[in-house]
Amino acid sequence: MKRFLSILLALTLVCLAVVPSFAVTERPDTKLKFSSDGRFKILQFADCQDHVLPHRKMLLLMDRACRELRPDLVVFSGDNNVQDYDVLNRASIRQLIAPVARYGIPFAFTFGNHDAERSVTKETQMKHYHESGICMTYNADDSIHGYGNCNIPIYGKNGTDIKFNIWLIDSNMYLEDWYDIVYPDQVEWYRKNQCRS
Repeated sequence: MKRFLSILLALTLVCLAVVPSFAVTERPDTKLKFSSDGRFKILQFADCQDHVLPHRKMLLLMDRACRELRPDLVVFSGDNNVQDYDVLNRASIRQLIAPVARYGIPFAFTFGNHDAERSVTKETQMKHYHESGICMTYNADDSIHGYGNCNIPIYGKNGTDIKFNIWLIDSNMYLEDWYDIVYPDQVEWYRKNQCRS
């Protein structure tokens, strides 16, 4: 009964909000830059996954952290969401990022080993994250392992020179009943592209 009510709630949430879809394979247009006083604040949330929908207490904590700290970027660093069905996955992601979206803070995420262990693909989840319009993660290279490998440049206060880079690299899923790895082609992609940033 509890599971049925969770699914019903998720369906209701999804039906109430119609949000346009955004492209996910190119770098977003948003330009992140240091403030006039030379600061750039990053807030990280890790291992937010829940079995049905994000826990209310966690969402309240996230809301308070965003409100009080006013970060320039929020990063979800994996194991963000675990859902069996697309509709529940979408509802869960929307709830997870709601505290960040409420304050208009750009965010990025990377996948952990649990994020796609159910039936919802990483590609589908990426689309759900991008429905917010403020997601910075994209898939930079389809030819390498993982999904959502990308870098996010942070410019100086003048907005012209890159001063810092955030590299998001998918740690993949499982390898022979153990945690997977970051593969050599991902490392090579990083090495090749860090010189261009």
